[in-house]
Amino acid sequence: MITHVRELLPNYSEGFILVCLHQFKYNRELVVNCLLEDSLPAELKAISQNISMSEAKAIVGPKQDAVHVSLSHRTRENEAFDIINDKSRVLLPKR
Repeated sequence: MITHVRELLPNYSEGFILVCLHQFKYNRELVVNCLLEDSLPAELKAISQNISMSEAKAIVGPKQDAVHVSLSHRTRENEAFDIINDKSRVLLPKR
């Protein structure tokens, strides 16, 4: 998630992006939009845009970040897997 935002906005540190993602419930589009429009909430504006990941994890909590990222990744994998194994959606040609 952090990488996706940094690809678009490389001037922000990974730590700052992590805090922003946490603030916006890990909604990447909302984070990018607020950063581009400079419409961050006051609590995010007060944080240095160059904070390290260790400082960001102290703010966010290290377990919350790891759990959210791993769950969101698993969800996407399982959705793709379910679609492949759902034979009711497969259309076979008539013979």
